[in-house]
Amino acid sequence: MTTISQTSYFRSPPTNLTPEQVLVFNGIRYSLDICDLCYDRMKKNLFDLSYSEANQIPSFPSIFSDVWSIINNATIFYNIVTRHFDIKKNDLIFEKIQGIEFLRHSNQHIDERIDEILLERELPIYGSLSWYAQLEPNSPEGKIMMINSGTITHRKSTKTDCTNPSDKINDEKINDIKLSMVVKINKSTFERKIINLNELMKGLGSIIEFFEKQMKRQLEEYEPLERHISDLIITLYVKKS
Repeated sequence: MTTISQTSYFRSPPTNLTPEQVLVFNGIRYSLDICDLCYDRMKKNLFDLSYSEANQIPSFPSIFSDVWSIINNATIFYNIVTRHFDIKKNDLIFEKIQGIEFLRHSNQHIDERIDEILLERELPIYGSLSWYAQLEPNSPEGKIMMINSGTITHRKSTKTDCTNPSDKINDEKINDIKLSMVVKINKSTFERKIINLNELMKGLGSIIEFFEKQMKRQLEEYEPLERHISDLIITLYVKKS
């Protein structure tokens, strides 16, 4: 999955943009590219976890690492575009990604959540994940999978929201990926928030597609535009005497 097209102005900004605008474009590109990278890797790991032999399954930390990297970078993207494109955070264009800032904030303050709520309710440290897996897209059969992060004690049962594939179009091998995590709404209020990562990624794609169309309409009459060359690698060869 590639959210930003290879010919996008976000990948190689026009040289007539201000340094601030170029930096904003870089922030958008990197945050979404990281989301894409983690999403593809997460789906592969979830498929392997669903169908591989026991000694070949990926580790839970590797899966939750990608999950939370998606949440973090999607929030970075959300914050950048609302601050620099004069769009309200409750605009309908953000419908599928609203609420992620609460998840990101709780993830950044897990050490505080341990004492505030996680220990009291014996909740998974990095949340829980559920998804629907099938060997081939649109298969008549599949598996409903759930994982929790961390140790589950015998004292309390852990509540996890199961996905329900029956009323959905399951056109991918991994569908309906849901992250569940308790978040802090205000000083004394905690709520369990669930976000569908498939829908989150579709939402990011729709937003960037909207921006791409706007820029193309505004800039195509000035083409060909001189563009910046993005990214830099420096190699220094050294030899010990």
